[in-house]
Amino acid sequence: MMENILEMKRNAIKAAIKNLKDGQIVGIGSGSTMELLLEEIRKYMIENNILLGFVPASSQIYLKLVELGLRVESLDSYPYLDITFDGADEVDLRKFALKGRGGALLREKILSYYSKKYIIIVDKTKLSEKIGEKAKVSIEVLPFALKPVIQELKKMGAKVSIRYGERIKDGPIITDNGNYIVDADFGIIEKPKELAESINKIKGVIENGIFYERITNIIIGDKKEVKIL
Repeated sequence: MMENILEMKRNAIKAAIKNLKDGQIVGIGSGSTMELLLEEIRKYMIENNILLGFVPASSQIYLKLVELGLRVESLDSYPYLDITFDGADEVDLRKFALKGRGGALLREKILSYYSKKYIIIVDKTKLSEKIGEKAKVSIEVLPFALKPVIQELKKMGAKVSIRYGERIKDGPIITDNGNYIVDADFGIIEKPKELAESINKIKGVIENGIFYERITNIIIGDKKEVKIL
């Protein structure tokens, strides 16, 4: 199964890379798909003799860029990006996405906002008819307001849990911004925009993982074909 998923991811990545041009500054989200993407981009750069700069959304991706010897840039040097690639925990046919398992949802939304193109890459196991079927809503929360935020989310009908480290790190996950992540299960989300706006109105919420603004394409990889929303 894992080999099949890897093959589907690679097919989606190959379709995504076709959007790259020499000299572009490229935003990179977080997660395992983005690490795989960078490995393929490096090969593509060598094969086609092109130069690219990269703005990472997380420490994970920053370290991957350094490992691969790719050029790391920042929004200070390049406030507007040519294109940003990202993964997702779940996408649907309405072109909504749930993100945040990597804990970088705030920075990913920032990169998407300041990019001319924002492309999400997933394998077909991440596709649902409506988001919320397979994944929870990740929410970045200011530690000072953790308990009242959780109470407000529960009033909205969510089952809420603080995200804790597994195996390596004890205690709650801390984002690159110094905040906590909570996961809120709302079930199938009929009105993603309205829910996202309601969550962000809660004082102490930094950002939520419902993505829909500025998505150019969602590329969904299968074993034999690629679907583009």
